[in-house]
Amino acid sequence: MDLDKIYKTSGTEQVIFNLVIENGGTQNVTAMVKEVQATPVTRQYLHVDFYEISLDEEIVVSILVEVTGKSKGVERGGFLQVVRHELEVSCLPTDMPDSIRVDVTDLDIGDAIHVEDLALIDKVKLLADPGLTVLTVVAPTVEEEELPEEEEIEEAEETEGEEAEAPQEASTE
Repeated sequence: MDLDKIYKTSGTEQVIFNLVIENGGTQNVTAMVKEVQATPVTRQYLHVDFYEISLDEEIVVSILVEVTGKSKGVERGGFLQVVRHELEVSCLPTDMPDSIRVDVTDLDIGDAIHVEDLALIDKVKLLADPGLTVLTVVAPTVEEEELPEEEEIEEAEETEGEEAEAPQEASTE
């Protein structure tokens, strides 16, 4: 099995597999990937854990949040800040969405989208708190250069004046 090809073809890592297990007999099992262990450098798979699912029972999975469009606030200089990159949903395996698409075209600086603002099909239930922020458009931050206080300027001038008045030592050769 080439897991990378399967992920690329499906466009998601939430794939339903039909595993054929041959251990003294043949058994077909419907499963999903629970965990993947890979080498950090080459990303070669070392181990894949599957968990068995039933196609007629709801499962809980994390679905990626996909941002579409360009917001008015970003065009005006703001920054799109995605707070939640994934959201947990409960659904039948066959109703599982590839991603949760969020159109940000109408968002201006200071606007946000919360879990309660997301529209999914009736068969998919979001499990997150409805008030949680999914993404927001924040204003650009400008760092102000600190100007020296008047007292610091006066102290610096006094110090420079004292250094100029100090007698210089004569050098002996």
